[in-house]
Amino acid sequence: MVKAQTGLERLITVVLTSSSEGPDIERAYDLGADSYLVKPPGTEALVAMFQRLESFWLVVGPPAGFV
Repeated sequence: MVKAQTGLERLITVVLTSSSEGPDIERAYDLGADSYLVKPPGTEALVAMFQRLESFWLVVGPPAGFV
């Protein structure tokens, strides 16, 4: 688990995958993921997803205690 490493406890972790399977999603969150995104088909859709992700973190802000 990445966040178990010293100095990485507050790292924002986004899983980008092709799997939309429930067990995969649950496992990612169990391991400390902050977001789970299923890759859309096509480059334009992927770029749009990253733009929305950036906007989300700018609006919502980082998790509590994030420095």
